[in-house]
Amino acid sequence: MESNEPIVPVPAPWKLKGTVYFLSFWTNKASSAKGKRNDGLPTIAYSPLEAASPFANPAISGEHLGGLSQIQIIRYTDSPVGPYDELIVCPGYFEYEKDVSKGRTKKTKNARITRIYVSQKYTCWNGRTSKSNSELLV
Repeated sequence: MESNEPIVPVPAPWKLKGTVYFLSFWTNKASSAKGKRNDGLPTIAYSPLEAASPFANPAISGEHLGGLSQIQIIRYTDSPVGPYDELIVCPGYFEYEKDVSKGRTKKTKNARITRIYVSQKYTCWNGRTSKSNSELLV
């Protein structure tokens, strides 16, 4: 049951307690195929609203390399905004250019979260405003 209490800003960082379930799998740097984007990722890797954004554009934010990927299911029992559930999709590593100094760049790679779903509006709002996460309310 969703509360009617107003949303109160809760700045990061948050202390959280909960249980995490990891589903790990391997993704490859695949060629384009039916049901895949032009960077080889499944079309469901990004939400429909972000699929055409700079965040999802390989030319702007980095190329998908694949590797260890995860789906995380997290049940937070204690947080500054109360208990909530979260689903995270991390389809592996991405390579991108990083500014190092005086206009010089360096290629680096890191895992990237492409989708986050949360179960309550307080977490969704605070995640989007204070942590710049692209959380979606389920």
